[in-house]
Amino acid sequence: MFNDCVDQVRRAENKTLLADGDHCMARSRYNWLRHLGDVSRKHWADFKALRAVAIKTARAWAIKEYASTLWNYISRTWAEKGWKKLLGWMSRSRLTAMVKLARTIRKHLWGIINAIVLSASNGKSESMNSRIQSKRQRKGLTLPPMPISASEHQNYVAAGPGVHHRWCSEAAPPAQMSAIRSAAAHWPWPTAAVSR
Repeated sequence: MFNDCVDQVRRAENKTLLADGDHCMARSRYNWLRHLGDVSRKHWADFKALRAVAIKTARAWAIKEYASTLWNYISRTWAEKGWKKLLGWMSRSRLTAMVKLARTIRKHLWGIINAIVLSASNGKSESMNSRIQSKRQRKGLTLPPMPISASEHQNYVAAGPGVHHRWCSEAAPPAQMSAIRSAAAHWPWPTAAVSR
């Protein structure tokens, strides 16, 4: 989200500079999207000079860098203070993309603070999803989307091999149908019918 805002500010400022005949920001997109620790010594002097010219983009980049430090808090109180300080800075920055992002963050601040303090991560679910996807790709399976009702699920599981279903345009081979049936039996189907 922050990178998108920095890029929007960069594009707007680049248009302004190009209108004045200044091409100093040409091909600088990835310099602004890089993390401060990833800027090499070789490129640091060029980046420092670029920051002196592109003032609005440099401000947006500084906000992004400050925001990246706020994910390491342990205390709820200090996390709230840090995020509220950032939100104040973003609101006063006079950069429309950052002001809009500040409003979005302010709406979800409670959840952000909880995620930081509780060290919440979706890493395990992403890992499980990638394992499922890789197994599906190896077997050449594509599971149907979740049916509308539990009775449709029973009809799908009870169907014999090679039977056409509303989810697929062709009949599957018997071996694939048995694999799909066994996978579908363990799918988290709804218990009650959902109206269409």
